[in-house]
Amino acid sequence: MEGLANKKILAAIAISLILVAGLVAGVVLVKRQQDIRSKAASAGCTNARWPADPNTACGKSTQQPAQSATGVSLTPDFAWGYGGYRPEDNGQCTTDFGCSHQNYGVSVYLFEGNQATTAFARADSMNVPILPTSMSFSKFKKCDGSPSCHTDGQPAITALKANTVYTWRVTPYYEDANGQLIVHAEQTYNYNFTTGAPQPPNCVSLTTTADLTNLQVGSQYTFSLTASGTVTDVSLSAYTGSCPSSPPEIDKQSASAGTYSLKWTPTAAGTYTVFGRVWNDSQVECRADCVDGPPRILCDGASACKLTATVKTPPVPPAVTAACQNVQADKDLSTLKVGDTVTFTGRGTLTNNQTAGSAIDKIKFIVLKDGTEVLNTDVNTTQETGANDVVQTWKASQAYTITAAGTYSVRIKVHWNTQDIWLE
Repeated sequence: MEGLANKKILAAIAISLILVAGLVAGVVLVKRQQDIRSKAASAGCTNARWPADPNTACGKSTQQPAQSATGVSLTPDFAWGYGGYRPEDNGQCTTDFGCSHQNYGVSVYLFEGNQATTAFARADSMNVPILPTSMSFSKFKKCDGSPSCHTDGQPAITALKANTVYTWRVTPYYEDANGQLIVHAEQTYNYNFTTGAPQPPNCVSLTTTADLTNLQVGSQYTFSLTASGTVTDVSLSAYTGSCPSSPPEIDKQSASAGTYSLKWTPTAAGTYTVFGRVWNDSQVECRADCVDGPPRILCDGASACKLTATVKTPPVPPAVTAACQNVQADKDLSTLKVGDTVTFTGRGTLTNNQTAGSAIDKIKFIVLKDGTEVLNTDVNTTQETGANDVVQTWKASQAYTITAAGTYSVRIKVHWNTQDIWLE
């Protein structure tokens, strides 16, 4: 019997050794959790719980992205459960967070690669009444490069890299009875996943109300571009001849899926190909033309996002000339006598005038008696001819009463408003 008992003891030792050997990879992690549990207990928070082991039933049922998942979105949201690691949990999650305190919080750290050394992004949810079990990708901000990963004043991250391994770590915060936080940063499980290929955006259509057969150098034109899918930027490109190695990004705008107005002002005459471009961050760009290989791809709607335009040099209009015409009287000046009233009419002209608002707006009447000026007055004009006539004429009239005998002369000046000059 004694020999049998010894055999049983040896067998138990062997089983223990096997169990210990199977836990070697997790010894440090378990010890860390035991340490932090001790800290929590000393602060009166004996029921504090930590994120689940990804290999337990709790971890497998709650963790998103799942442990070692592949083909994960470039903008994933995160979820996890708590507990499952205590013998009494039987691998299941627990909602018994305990502590009877008012506030909880959580930080989620993102690391590139399998080695969780220095995080490049962090998201926080603090001062909440329930311990968080999820985190939206939109809450992640870039770290400042320090081991503590400060994010104050840092920009949000836009997307993860395609086909890349990432590690993430959940750090819960519990507030003790004195309002102090118990922090267990870097004391929990490291989860990992691999991203998939980027989701390509699409250019659905490119249109304009302009006459594409008669665009003019120096004139601005508006194009309407509709984009779909995961979109961060849109723009136009235009070229003559063959595709350039680096097509210009014309009126590039930050965007999401939707319709945008893009402006183009051609600077040289020629036959152009105008096409749409749509980006999904720096991951992938779809073009309707000039595709030279990944990460640049041909848009699904390429045929509807490419236009041909003829740009012409606008004709040079003839020079505008202004002239003062002869003054006319409504009576025979050789028969005038003292007391008679005579009305003078003057005219001014513009030739080849194509500027809206440009006009002979005033005529100045000057009357001299025996060489001495007796009248100098400006009179507003009225237009005699059509606005589209090559020669446009304006006129004005002024009456004058002869008060004394003498020798009289009359002359006029015309005022060209846009040039602000008087012509005689």
